[in-house]
Amino acid sequence: MAHVTVDWNPLGKVFYRKVELYSMEWQDAVDLSRFIVSAAPFGGPIALIRDDKHFARVQGSAINKPIIHIFSSAGKELATVKWDGGPIVQMGWSITEDLLCVADDGTVMVYDIHGTIKKTLSMGQDAKESKVIDCKTYNFAGRTGIAILTSNYHFYVANNVEEVRSRRYYDPPGLDAPPSSWVIMPHDRGSSLLVAIDNLLYLTEKGQCNRLTVSFSAGAPVTSIIEMAISYNYEYLAMFTDTGLLWIGSADLQKVYCEFNTSCPSRPKQLTWCAMGAVIFFINMHMLQIAHFLNIFHISDGQCCSFSSRVRWRKNHW
Repeated sequence: MAHVTVDWNPLGKVFYRKVELYSMEWQDAVDLSRFIVSAAPFGGPIALIRDDKHFARVQGSAINKPIIHIFSSAGKELATVKWDGGPIVQMGWSITEDLLCVADDGTVMVYDIHGTIKKTLSMGQDAKESKVIDCKTYNFAGRTGIAILTSNYHFYVANNVEEVRSRRYYDPPGLDAPPSSWVIMPHDRGSSLLVAIDNLLYLTEKGQCNRLTVSFSAGAPVTSIIEMAISYNYEYLAMFTDTGLLWIGSADLQKVYCEFNTSCPSRPKQLTWCAMGAVIFFINMHMLQIAHFLNIFHISDGQCCSFSSRVRWRKNHW
């Protein structure tokens, strides 16, 4: 008889294992690689819309309006929505599990999980005229907020979709191209944006913008911070650089918990937090779970790159 703990993987003082709880009801009917996916947190619903980058339009053919599919977390289709707006820049879920669809003209359509339109919002005239090129949503302290970046490189933030009023944030100096990465950092009075312009970090709000400093371990000089992820309690930050270095520390940049050399300088497909104790790093078909105390759990196998064991860590407490 196999040992009962053989499929558990240690990660510091805790253990993880990968088990299949159930099969998705969509089975082979949905190829996620061909869709833009937005999953609500804590096992909530999943929204899919076709990613047009994977489809070539035949000359002279009619343009089919895209369909938004809403599924349960088990893959059961709950609703479909025929999208009549402009290109969707971002989909996200509110704290009440309403689906937010942000179009490139700054229009925000809010649907319930049954696909019924609840309301339409606007992120302002500048967004409508100059178009939205990037967008992020967040949930914090009982409210849902939206932040957008326009094509003329201005940030606008609405800190509560229930009382939508977008405000322009202070422009980080030298922002004449899309930032290499950025994240929303909510707080009780609203939110700030942490913006990386190459290897420089700026914390911007409605009335001010301050440059922040962060130190990286010795090695190849960092020329760009290409991905960032904030933890669900907004207290911890992960940053990934163009040298393949993964930095994990406090959101205020005052503490560094670990630095891990992945030896993969390419932008990861996804960088996200697993609760507040570990970071998920996913590139191609290879996924790692990295805890702040430097235990590394290989969740899946792949041939994308070779991960280095060279790690530098700082003795701090979470």
